[in-house]
Amino acid sequence: ARLRPALAPGAFTAAELAFPKRGARSVVVQRQYGHSLGRKANCQIAVVVGHLSPVGWWPLAVRLYLPRDWSRDEARLAAAGVPPDARAPLSRPALA
Repeated sequence: ARLRPALAPGAFTAAELAFPKRGARSVVVQRQYGHSLGRKANCQIAVVVGHLSPVGWWPLAVRLYLPRDWSRDEARLAAAGVPPDARAPLSRPALA
């Protein structure tokens, strides 16, 4: 109910966010290009679908991008707790 005034009029958006990380324990972290960073870095990539209106930008859904190296390693996915239905490799636009 509180979000309803912000949703009209406006536009839905898709954006990529990169979260720089150190170490290798966080799920789906690897050296990859992050558009929001403007360079390759050890990071997680998330695709965010949001709504932009005169009131502001509201995130509606977020999903982590699963790098190809991760999608090929079932043991690593299981150890990180990635649900089986989220293990299929999808492009960043397909996630949006």
